[in-house]
Amino acid sequence: DVNCATKQMVGYDDERFFETWYDEDEDWPRILDRMWESIDERGNDAAIAILDRHDFGEDPAVDRPLLTEFLYDDYVDYLAAVLERNGGQVNFDDEYYRQPLSIAISNESPAVAMLLLEAGASPTSPNEYGQPPIVAAAEYGMLDIVRELVARGADVDGQIGADVADFAAPLASAAYSGHSETAFWLLENGAGVRPDDPEQYPDFREGRVIEQAAYGGDIALFEAVVKRGARTSDTYELVGNAILGGNAEMLASVFDAGYTIDDTSMHETYFEYVVNVVDEDDEEIYRIEEGVRMFEILLDNGLNLVEYPDEAASTGYMAVRNYAPNAVQSPRDERAEFQREQRVRFVTRVIDELVAAGVDVNARSDGRTMLMAAADGGNAAIARHLLDKGADPALTNDDGATALDIAISEGRRLGSVWKDDRPFVH
Repeated sequence: DVNCATKQMVGYDDERFFETWYDEDEDWPRILDRMWESIDERGNDAAIAILDRHDFGEDPAVDRPLLTEFLYDDYVDYLAAVLERNGGQVNFDDEYYRQPLSIAISNESPAVAMLLLEAGASPTSPNEYGQPPIVAAAEYGMLDIVRELVARGADVDGQIGADVADFAAPLASAAYSGHSETAFWLLENGAGVRPDDPEQYPDFREGRVIEQAAYGGDIALFEAVVKRGARTSDTYELVGNAILGGNAEMLASVFDAGYTIDDTSMHETYFEYVVNVVDEDDEEIYRIEEGVRMFEILLDNGLNLVEYPDEAASTGYMAVRNYAPNAVQSPRDERAEFQREQRVRFVTRVIDELVAAGVDVNARSDGRTMLMAAADGGNAAIARHLLDKGADPALTNDDGATALDIAISEGRRLGSVWKDDRPFVH
């Protein structure tokens, strides 16, 4: 119960609060327990023998869990045994939105989904989001299931059976998830990128298809949906998705399609998105290179790092402090060296852009200059670059320490950076 005056839950210690939707004395929990014990300990024959002692058809609430438990490809044989004994029942009316087919697709189990379809599962009954099964099948790249659903009555635009007034959800879902083969199949079989009469589909958002394609990262698919009329007025979402998708050439394609970033109020966010990619440590793919390249593409298309002058110095300082490679490195290998080079490339470009825009290379953030941050991180390449840009090594922080003092106090050696023609105070 809820006390409306105090807006607090009361009576939660009552045993009724913990009641579940089934009675433990009912048959099906014991059946499932015995089924799993048999599968684990004695194998298929014992599990099937237990199934044979259950009377199917008396109560859907009892029969349904016996399907739901086995809606995974690893247990497709047990599911087949259940269907053989329950008369092939795969559609239920008691929980309209919890149909076995939708559950199997969400479990990413195509073999189970195909078995259910062959047994007569409805190809269009919606899931809990009001979407027909083809939407999730496209999202997970289950092309064979998408084909089978269409062959059995589903439509490529995700309209038949939908409880939401949406359009192109299968195409957008496949594009976003990077399942280009499925997306192209949908296009080749008549999927649209936008409805002829948008007013009939109030849940459809105009820019979703192109924005999701930008995130998915397949340039050919992006160009295909653009050619077919996909568009958006939300450049922020489009550019942001292209960045977060991690494909630099996709970002370039967005600009090639005529989109611009004239709204400078979004530039700080674009920079943050790029930093997220640059800072990501992926063991399998070198996303950092894509992040650095995207940063350069954004700069070439008007990215303004000094839209907020009061924060410009902080931007440079944070780049040097947080994203320059530290002198303390993991064992040197090809990947580590690559990441180091890309981080130097990124931070030096940030410095160059700020200085070119008139930001003082000796500006302070939290009482420190960028050179002091480089010294603290033990990064000779960045320190050398800052000195070349006019950084003053004689400046001191609030404690009276120069950049060299900071480097030495941290147990690092940057002395080779300061040459005879670059005087410093120590």
